[in-house]
Amino acid sequence: MVLETMYLMFSYMCSGGLFFASPPPMEFFRVSHLNLGFQPAEGVVHRSYDGKTPTPTFVLDTRGDKLEAFLRFLLRRGGLPDELDLFEEGPGSQLTEREREVVALVLDGLTNGEIAKALFVSEITVKKHVSSIYGKLSVKGRGQLIKLFSGKPRIG
Repeated sequence: MVLETMYLMFSYMCSGGLFFASPPPMEFFRVSHLNLGFQPAEGVVHRSYDGKTPTPTFVLDTRGDKLEAFLRFLLRRGGLPDELDLFEEGPGSQLTEREREVVALVLDGLTNGEIAKALFVSEITVKKHVSSIYGKLSVKGRGQLIKLFSGKPRIG
């Protein structure tokens, strides 16, 4: 239940809009929301928990460029660099820019047809890119490609 709640909350937070939250009036929730990048919504008070106790309301703005800034903030809060480049060094460095785009979409779980639509090319073009990627990286399929970029050892 907690995992589903967190997934739903982060889905909303990353939806590219305004996200409002009125958690219970406890210090833990106040600090948690501030640490997640929420700002107090000045002048807004929520009273539905008992109908009497004022509860602060927080807002997170992820509209436009603010979503990218928010995601970078979360990466930094998690101790990660806010720029993750899978291709800077290592296996992807020999790929063309378009092949890197295809790899990124494969890693996101897209099919060749979905990649074709996302890149505005034909599915045959995507298949050619995928074949070239496999050859350059000496992998035999999507599973090996995903393992290569996830840092897990390849077998065979």
